[in-house]
Amino acid sequence: MIGVTSSGKSQTILQQHLQKLLFNHQGIKVIEIQQLAAQKQAGMVGYLPDPEVGLGIFALPVETRLGAQRFRFSVSQALPWKGTLKQQRVIAQKQAKVVATRIPVLQNRLIWQFKKSYYPLYMLRQDSLLYVKYLDILSVYQKLTRQKYETGKASMVDIIRVRTETRQINTQLQLLSLKCQEFTEALKGLLFLEGNQVIAVDDSLGSPKRLLINSPGIFVDSAYQSNPQFGVWESQAQLLESKHWMTQLMSKPTIKFGLDYINVSARSEVDIPQNGRDALMGRVGVKIPLNQKTYRVERQQIRIQQEELKLKASVLKNNLRSRFQQLLVSYELTQTQLRLYKQQITDVQEAIRIQSTTFASSGKGFEEVLRFQQQILKYELARNKVLLKQFMIKAEIEMLLGKTQ
Repeated sequence: MIGVTSSGKSQTILQQHLQKLLFNHQGIKVIEIQQLAAQKQAGMVGYLPDPEVGLGIFALPVETRLGAQRFRFSVSQALPWKGTLKQQRVIAQKQAKVVATRIPVLQNRLIWQFKKSYYPLYMLRQDSLLYVKYLDILSVYQKLTRQKYETGKASMVDIIRVRTETRQINTQLQLLSLKCQEFTEALKGLLFLEGNQVIAVDDSLGSPKRLLINSPGIFVDSAYQSNPQFGVWESQAQLLESKHWMTQLMSKPTIKFGLDYINVSARSEVDIPQNGRDALMGRVGVKIPLNQKTYRVERQQIRIQQEELKLKASVLKNNLRSRFQQLLVSYELTQTQLRLYKQQITDVQEAIRIQSTTFASSGKGFEEVLRFQQQILKYELARNKVLLKQFMIKAEIEMLLGKTQ
């Protein structure tokens, strides 16, 4: 794995931005509301069906030996198969869990989007510092060439060279400022900032350092444990398994118990024992789901969906392995480039010292001095570009690993 080591101050600004991003982003709050709604839904299931109550009045009373039946009052309660109510609660809870797993996925994606704009903005600021430093050098050269020109040791051409170079660098600074605005607006959009609010940027992030993990296999194992997308699929697989068991329970009979009270009017024309006694009758019913094919097809569909999730996880693992190998190679290339630029800058600085001595004594060779300074600026800008690539490699690896801190 590739990481970064830097001062606490430099990291603090970036971490503060990321904390605000995760706390304020409306997309995360939307999912949190959806999760809360799903949790409320879990509290609405797992109960017995509502009892049924009925009242019937005999328009044409039925005469019995004990009298005429006047009305009937009935109550009944359906009892699902054992375990059905509990499984309803389990499914609702797992549905809420599936919604919750979307939060770290979104957080991971937001952090990646933020860093894709933050690191380029940071490096543009570093480039600006290089240009400002170069302008300071040109200012010194401008004074020096004028002095040499006044003493006859330099030509007017040297003064013009410094002037045109200064103009070009000032233009580059203006262009960098415009590019910074582009990335700044992207960051403000992610942070939901408006108006002229300023995006603070670290003064220095140091250089990304390489950590110990350099094996694609170990990387994939780590990503499988921490990448939030695997967590989403795992939660969905658990939900599907619960639904599979639920279809089996739904294919079982439902028992219904009932009790009927029948009001009987007494017979006036005779006197018999228990005349007008009311009737009480218990009932038991069974609801048998005859269309078992529907449940079998539903279970088959669930198994297909579970297989789809396994294939998605397998594809992602393969993609992670391949992408990590690419990033590892890219990182090695950047390391080689950085070593080259470091050596080149050292050699050119030595050449400048030698040539500056010659120019100071004789007034000749200023063109070479300026050319060497241009080369140093070129190498330093190229080094920043490579460092930016390393930062992006590090950020992408953290995204693949699902690091949100």
